[in-house]
Amino acid sequence: MKKLTAIITMTTLFFIVFGTLAAVAQFPIKIPKIKTEKPKVEQPKSASPADFDPTTDTPGSSGSTRSVAVRKSQYDRVTPTAKPLLVRDSVYIQTEMQDSYWKTPNVKQTSWVPTVRFDVFYDYKAELPYVAEYFNPDGSLWYSETLDGDNRSADLTTPFRSKRDINYRINLRNTKSSIAT
Repeated sequence: MKKLTAIITMTTLFFIVFGTLAAVAQFPIKIPKIKTEKPKVEQPKSASPADFDPTTDTPGSSGSTRSVAVRKSQYDRVTPTAKPLLVRDSVYIQTEMQDSYWKTPNVKQTSWVPTVRFDVFYDYKAELPYVAEYFNPDGSLWYSETLDGDNRSADLTTPFRSKRDINYRINLRNTKSSIAT
């Protein structure tokens, strides 16, 4: 009998608490609307051929020299400047894997070192000394490397990437690689 009373009491409390929360959620909250001013649209006036002045760009502007807004096309050629711009969708960070780990050469383990590449859009008048720095989880420097800047490509960007010299990469794998987990 005590169990039945306890179950009924718990069930009633459950429905009261969650029923109240559900009922509170049903009441709407009024959010004030933000007033926005809509620009007034002027109706174009119909111009007759007699009103057309050949010295101006628009008919019906009798002697005024208004400049017409010209929208640049998305295909206009952009020229590079001295300020380097990173091409965001060209950034690649990858790993270079090796089937051995330099600290334990007799144990078969996989190790890796990071590689990076990206493109920069600039006028190629000065050489850019980019350096990639890699850090340990504790914030200390793991190692850093100077990035190679290749020749300018056809789209006027300059690709930068980790050094591809085979002796440098072997030395890096044999001294700086991390164990793959």
